[in-house]
Amino acid sequence: MSALFTPLQLGAIKLPNRIIMAPLTRMRAGAGNVPTALNANYYAQRASAGLIISEGTAISADAHGYPNAPGIYTAEQIAGWSVVTDSVHARGGRIVMQIGHNGRNSHSSLRPDGSAPVAPSAIPPTIPALTSEFQQVKSEIPRSLDSVEIPRIVHSGRLRCMRWRQDLTGSSCRGPTAT
Repeated sequence: MSALFTPLQLGAIKLPNRIIMAPLTRMRAGAGNVPTALNANYYAQRASAGLIISEGTAISADAHGYPNAPGIYTAEQIAGWSVVTDSVHARGGRIVMQIGHNGRNSHSSLRPDGSAPVAPSAIPPTIPALTSEFQQVKSEIPRSLDSVEIPRIVHSGRLRCMRWRQDLTGSSCRGPTAT
């Protein structure tokens, strides 16, 4: 038997095989960036993978980089992700969430107040941006974060991870910023 189809212990998660589905930006969330039945079906169809890593999921309203990308910062979004994970688990699958903040790789139309994207420095990305209407445009110059804002963003991510972990086994909040 090929090693690809042999079990693997990955931290606390026992994988039935070594096939790991990489995160892909799907842009299929509904109103309010809430995962929908379409998201649940998409991930459930792939439940035979050893592990699914979700698409990048925004930790706050300011963290979005793509239109219709899901978030994990409202009760409705958490409920939507619960439907997704329940669907994957019902088919015997395992799923973990990739959380993040898109920083400079965003567009002002995706931000609640219409302001420029934020980043550690005011250096524009080298890739085009997508607007909330799915239009590809030249990237904007981000606003440089001040030293007080960066820990707030890190804290927001940690909070979302801890909140989500209460509902989902197999997720991990470990990393260089976790305590």
